[in-house]
Formats: sequence, structure tokens, C-alpha cells
Amino acid sequence: MKSRKMPTTAAVLAATVCLLLMGTATPSHAVPNMMGYSGYLTDAEGNPVDGSLDMVFRIFDAETGGNRLFEETKASVTVSNGYFYVLLST
Repeated sequence: MKSRKMPTTAAVLAATVCLLLMGTATPSHAVPNMMGYSGYLTDAEGNPVDGSLDMVFRIFDAETGGNRLFEETKASVTVSNGYFYVLLST
């Protein structure tokens, strides 16, 4: 039967540091850099839209007369039976 070598103190220390760094690399309160958004689009008569559309997404800090906080344009968004889904950068 072969004898097993015990890891050296340096190896144990290196492994411990790696594990600690991995645990702090992505804190649980990190903000994601992408956000999913889905919607339902109808025409003027209330019929669901189908096709590929260019869309602009904006976020303001007030319902009216507010400041624009975010804007992103998405080209060729697929809309199927009114439903669409996009990923927006944050």
C-alpha cells in the first residue's frame, strides 16, 4: 500500500487564499449587467402585432417631465402574436 503525502503548508495556504478570493469575487449583492424585459404589443385596433421591429426603451425618473435615466435601441426585435422579449444593458 502506498503512503499518502500530506500537503505542504504552502499548498494549504495557497488553496485557502484561492477559495477566499473566489468567495469575494462575486458578492451576493452584485448588480447584474443585463435585464430581461418582455411585453405585449398591439396595433391601434388592439390586434396583436407580428413581425420584426426596431424598438427604443427609455426609463425616466418621473411619470411626466422627468429626466431620462436610461435609453437603449434594439434593432429587429421579433414580435410573435404580440409578445416580445429583449435583454437590456444596465
